[in-house]
Amino acid sequence: MALATVGLFLKFGGGWLADLSNPGWLTLISLWLFAAILLSALAVVRHAEAIATLLGEPLGTLVLTLSVSASRWR
Repeated sequence: MALATVGLFLKFGGGWLADLSNPGWLTLISLWLFAAILLSALAVVRHAEAIATLLGEPLGTLVLTLSVSASRWR
């Protein structure tokens, strides 16, 4: 979903974001971007958990901590 969102906004984003005075359109774009960000963050944590399982206890905890911290900085 993240890659599709980036591709669509690169191609059509100028027109989509040019006039956000329509409340329905603004709500749709906002919910779409919120869902893309949320799903991307969950995918990062899912992948970090898989890597943490492979690395074991001390490094795995560090990977999970950094993935959660990095997702908060964005």
